[in-house]
Amino acid sequence: MSSRRNAVAAVIILVLAALAVFAWLGRRNMERSAEGERIPDAPGTESDAPPAHVPPAPPPPEPPPVPHGKTVDYGGGVVVMPDERIVVLKGRTCVAANEGLEWAVVLYRGKEYESVVAVEADASMIQFALFALGYTPGGNVDVQGDPRTPLGDRLVIEVEWEREGKTVRRRIEDLVWNLELEQPMKRTHFVFTGSRMQVDPETNSVVFLADVERLVAALYRDPAAILNNPLETGVDDIYYIANRRTLPPKGTPVTVYM
Repeated sequence: MSSRRNAVAAVIILVLAALAVFAWLGRRNMERSAEGERIPDAPGTESDAPPAHVPPAPPPPEPPPVPHGKTVDYGGGVVVMPDERIVVLKGRTCVAANEGLEWAVVLYRGKEYESVVAVEADASMIQFALFALGYTPGGNVDVQGDPRTPLGDRLVIEVEWEREGKTVRRRIEDLVWNLELEQPMKRTHFVFTGSRMQVDPETNSVVFLADVERLVAALYRDPAAILNNPLETGVDDIYYIANRRTLPPKGTPVTVYM
């Protein structure tokens, strides 16, 4: 029953993803076509001017703070901020300081022992949300540590947590230490290579690899991951450990933005 449900979910995700892409392209075309000439304001007349003895109107009050962008719950642990084109995920830190890393983000019960954070979400829904927000995958990662440059749209990954009553938000690269250079990981954009569908040889059902492997973002390139590291360090698993200077304690609740 579980494999059948996975197969149905995979087909639905592919169909919805295609529809989302076409819808986004349609919206873009409509927005561009709607950008017509701006109609100028009617010119003023002498009668429009206030009498000389009337003092000028006071400046308008400062606008209230802009509220946080609207969010849409996609289900499966995935929330999106459509105006900002951001996917929001809840999770926790995984490793202790100085432990080796191959992954930036995994799913709960995935390879948490070598990942910066784990999130409670469905990988298939994360990829669908990225499609729906207009991001396009490119691929070019066919084997683990693929030396070719990953292709696809680029995203920043940020991690937020509470420390001593204050909110801290850092790029995920800041939580990773490069052993070779003895400094934090170089800041970069993770590449939306996209995970893929595959037939499970044991069940003969179609599965989504990122769901099976429970991967989201890889430091050591992996074709099952949704996002991959574009830096030259992505070809091996020897470069990174957790950054003890910045990474909060193992198990700290976090919010991931990407």
